[in-house]
Amino acid sequence: MPSAPAPRAVERIVGRVRARREDLSHTMVARYVDQVVDYATLDEFVLEDVRSISLHNLDALLEQVEHGDAIEDRDLVGWRQGAARRVHQGVSLDSHLHAYRVWGETVWEAVSEAVEFDNHDEERAGLYIARMVIRHMNLASTAVASAYLDKLRRVWSDREVLQRDLLDELIAGHGASTRAAVLADALDVTIASAYVVLAVGGAASPSNIEESVASRLALLRAADSVKTCFTSLSGSLITGIRRNDLVVLCPASSQANMAATMRCALRLASLVAPDRLIVGVGAMHSGLDDVGIAYAEAKEAATIGIGRQVYGTPVRFDDVVMDSMLRSSSLSQRLADGTIGALQAYDASKGADFVGTLRAYIGAGFNLTKAAKELYVHPNTVVYRLKRIKELTGRDPHDPDDMILLAVAMRAADQLAHRDGLVPSPTEYGSSR
Repeated sequence: MPSAPAPRAVERIVGRVRARREDLSHTMVARYVDQVVDYATLDEFVLEDVRSISLHNLDALLEQVEHGDAIEDRDLVGWRQGAARRVHQGVSLDSHLHAYRVWGETVWEAVSEAVEFDNHDEERAGLYIARMVIRHMNLASTAVASAYLDKLRRVWSDREVLQRDLLDELIAGHGASTRAAVLADALDVTIASAYVVLAVGGAASPSNIEESVASRLALLRAADSVKTCFTSLSGSLITGIRRNDLVVLCPASSQANMAATMRCALRLASLVAPDRLIVGVGAMHSGLDDVGIAYAEAKEAATIGIGRQVYGTPVRFDDVVMDSMLRSSSLSQRLADGTIGALQAYDASKGADFVGTLRAYIGAGFNLTKAAKELYVHPNTVVYRLKRIKELTGRDPHDPDDMILLAVAMRAADQLAHRDGLVPSPTEYGSSR
């Protein structure tokens, strides 16, 4: 065990630091603002509260160091109260703990500067104070995190209930009701005349506690990302977690609003992709009565996006209407089997890839030259393969009606493959014959 430091050496160092206490508290706040994003957005009134707590904590630490006292619960009251206030001020827990680390670094710098290192007693005293600072930080960080999370649970629980109730009112078509107005007032939001609806969801409903916790945390991270991505939109966003999805209602009454929303949705999709979440976007509708329809469309778009594993980009319902029709139709299997099934069977028995050729032809907008370039073959080869496709399916890829049918059948076959956990085979360039 290291020997106890000389009391006078400790007193001298503490005295030098204490003489700088006011300047140090201002330095701490300046560093919070410079290094911690959430603190840069706080107003002067809140920052003065932050400075006061930082100064109080410094005084408490110096008292403990000077008298050799252990940190007590009463010393942490200010820390806990500050943590609870930061919840209401939009400071995340990570940012709050980051600020306390900055506090500890600033205190230790001040102690280091106060030590006369050519004095052996002060060197030992400096090491002793370093241990006290670290112990103080460990205990205080635990108390701060506990107080913050306790407050957040209460605030989030109350707010989440209100948000979900307001969402339910709007989705039910009761946006003009007195209840909706009361809920909006409690949440300090303004109900718009129309909304674009986003649904953010994952691949499956949680099946156990671990998955439920992971899913919940992913949606909470997505909710935080919404705050970052949609700041450029005018009007009040309405968000909430509903049936394992994060729902976002974006005020919109024009195509310009829709375009702005899509730009924000693109940023959101890229941020939630690591959590394997999909952003579905409903079509634009004219009024509050259609919010429920837009929500159903956003959910459907997200579901289709999950099947396709479209991570990192939003899925618009307007772009997947055909997929939605096929999902709801009992004819999808028959359509796929009756057309693409014949090609799949031939490819499997002969080692060909007529399915890949047809997919490339459809993807190229039925353009022979573009399809050949995609397949790395001569256009005449594509002509030959399309002739064989006609023979095998009875559908002519050059006939407008048959082209549409083949394209829809291909979409149905791919959708069924995704449903069954399969991915369409990559094209084996040049293998069809």
